[in-house]
Amino acid sequence: MSKRVKVHVGKLQDMGQRFVSAWHRLERGERVRERLGRDYKRVYEGVETLAATGLLQREDGRVSASYDAISAAMRL
Repeated sequence: MSKRVKVHVGKLQDMGQRFVSAWHRLERGERVRERLGRDYKRVYEGVETLAATGLLQREDGRVSASYDAISAAMRL
């Protein structure tokens, strides 16, 4: 039995703009609490799915991943 993770991605340009904006705010010393326009419930569900598949670990109220990088492939 194979395990699958479903990941939803927005437009690359939008993601890049949000990243650059957050980076500049950090450089100015501003506090950044970037949520990337995602609803908290959906983020929670995504974390739960990734934890259930073993891609994320939960410990002491924290979420972590024991990877330096994650690569994804998509069959078309």
